[in-house]
Amino acid sequence: ERPAVHRFPGSMAGRVQALAETVHRDWDGDAAAIWTNGNPDGAEVLRRLMALPGFGEQKAKIFLALLGKQCGLRAEGWREASGHYG
Repeated sequence: ERPAVHRFPGSMAGRVQALAETVHRDWDGDAAAIWTNGNPDGAEVLRRLMALPGFGEQKAKIFLALLGKQCGLRAEGWREASGHYG
């Protein structure tokens, strides 16, 4: 039977913990602050996402596109910054 979270639960747990630690330390525990603090444009939101542990360029662009398409992100230039995912 497959694990509920991931095929490799130990490594995934470490990644989730590293991400949570970064959000706690750098964003005062508020994940939404990554795309809201200081009214950032799309390129800045992309840069912030790429600075997160486990977020490479592709994952950050996909996440940025999801923020814009499904969560109402209004950052100027988000569509361009998310590339073909936008």
